Amino acid sequence: MTWGADVSCAGETYDAVMSALAVLAHDVGMDTPNCIFCQRTAEAVPLIALEYRGGAFRICSQHLPVLIHDPTQLVGLMEGAETLQPSEHRD
Repeated sequence: MTWGADVSCAGETYDAVMSALAVLAHDVGMDTPNCIFCQRTAEAVPLIALEYRGGAFRICSQHLPVLIHDPTQLVGLMEGAETLQPSEHRD
């Protein structure tokens, strides 16, 4: 089955469902990509896109070192962050 204007979900049309999802995305800040750590957008800082465990995230250039050196700071912000290990330094 494919989604289309004639398909319904819980009694709602495709357009109604998509409108509700757009409102939800806006309410949780998903309509404007932002840094997972500081919430700044690409209007303020460069953002780097990444994928992890089926999710899509962005992190700014300032906070990329957090992901690399101290990913525990991302616990609660990114699912699975508690299992990430910091990079080993070989100076």
